[in-house]
Amino acid sequence: MNKYLNFAYSNTKEVQIKNLEQLYKHEKYEELISFSKAFIKKFPENALIYNILGISYFKLKKFDEAINYYNKSININVNNADAYNNKGLALKALGNSKDAILDFQKALELNNDFVDAYNNLGNILWDLELYQNSEDVW
Repeated sequence: MNKYLNFAYSNTKEVQIKNLEQLYKHEKYEELISFSKAFIKKFPENALIYNILGISYFKLKKFDEAINYYNKSININVNNADAYNNKGLALKALGNSKDAILDFQKALELNNDFVDAYNNLGNILWDLELYQNSEDVW
């Protein structure tokens, strides 16, 4: 029996989120997607879960689908720096550097202490051979 089945029977948001965290920790992305979609049915305005769905699809290299869920997360919470950063990574993976840069910058605008977003922005600028700009970011 799947040890994560208690997710379906749990009534509390906290227990469900802990189960999602365990699935992520154990890299069970297909199950994470399935359970996250069930969670969304109960809590459709939860930006965190849409972001988790985006991360799951990203890990499965389904970048367009990941972007779709990051956008849903952002639509619910326009101040979601994590979703902007994650969307930037997916855009970069698809070769869309211009929009990826804009999303990394937006993440930094929302959270100027966001180390991962600085790193991601610096890396993409370096990849584009914009060395001075990347050094300014780092």
